[in-house]
Amino acid sequence: MKSKNLLVVVILFAIFACSKNDNATPTPVTPPLVVDTADLIVTTFLPTTNSIWWKYNTTTTVITPAPVAPATGITNGLDQLNVDSDLIIATIPYKLMKTTTTPTGFYSTMLNNNKLRVDGSSIKMTGNVLFNLGTNSIPLSVNNFTIFKENAIFGSNLGVPQTGTQNFTIPNSTQVIKVNYTLTSVADNDIASLLVGTTNYTNLKVVKIYVQIDASTEIAPGVSVQALNPTSQPVIISTQYWVKNVGVVKAETRVEYHLAGATAGVPQDGLQNVVETINSKSF
Repeated sequence: MKSKNLLVVVILFAIFACSKNDNATPTPVTPPLVVDTADLIVTTFLPTTNSIWWKYNTTTTVITPAPVAPATGITNGLDQLNVDSDLIIATIPYKLMKTTTTPTGFYSTMLNNNKLRVDGSSIKMTGNVLFNLGTNSIPLSVNNFTIFKENAIFGSNLGVPQTGTQNFTIPNSTQVIKVNYTLTSVADNDIASLLVGTTNYTNLKVVKIYVQIDASTEIAPGVSVQALNPTSQPVIISTQYWVKNVGVVKAETRVEYHLAGATAGVPQDGLQNVVETINSKSF
């Protein structure tokens, strides 16, 4: 009898244990980190040896404000972009980029006095991207902003969009404009070939860089109004054509803004197109 009772107890314990285990909360399992091995392959689309340089022919066409005759609104220039020196920031190596003179093209302006680093298949930039409101430059700060990714899929963001806020005081006034901005880089369609000058380049990677802003200004203590109309605008759209072992061979940039009202010292509307084409390089 005792042995039968003991057997019943053992069976009930086994049933209870199994039932309890079935209803127990499962231990969370962290999925393995999936890494695209193509991200680890170091890109060679931008040579970064110290002292090398690129020269770019630039053509800037001002559409708004309309040029006053005899001015045509078309200005030609020549930019030289240099790999200046090495920098170490928080143990991470960067290349400092500089232009020989004040640049006139957007691509050279974007890289001038900024820091670049190659991170696997990506090229990332830290520094300031300048947006010109009339003749006034507003620095838009970025940190490890991806300007190129070799294995990016068409239509995808190259990296995390960069956002920030910059207060800008109109020169010779007390008016402050608060600018909220977002910079995004997107992969465009690859191009089989492109004639730039007299050189036919092949297997090009194309990147579009967008600068979107909204802006406000305070008209009375605690009272702000929108400074742009429409309130949010893509003020810079730049298409950049990259070639392996060369870098950017052409850039086409549209810079445009529309203020909501008249602002002293700043044209209410601005529109210009800038084309940069590689002239020569030192390597």
